[in-house]
Amino acid sequence: MKKVVDKGFPLIEKMIEMKERIEKPKFTFGMIGFLVIIACIINSTGILVFYEKMDDGNFTFLMGTLFGASITIFNEILTTNQK
Repeated sequence: MKKVVDKGFPLIEKMIEMKERIEKPKFTFGMIGFLVIIACIINSTGILVFYEKMDDGNFTFLMGTLFGASITIFNEILTTNQK
């Protein structure tokens, strides 16, 4: 019985390592995509505010919304990876 348990633990450890290796690229590509989208939104609205096509209050509202959404998404990503 002890031999079976000793052989089982390395297999479980290898399985967990494989799962982490598979999930890690998904996390990094997802984060890169999310940050690129946020950067495009911030740059385009910043240009609109600079040329006075958009009000400063709207820009502030958009930044607050994006900041809150980013915190929520990061929280979801970090808590799901811990489970």
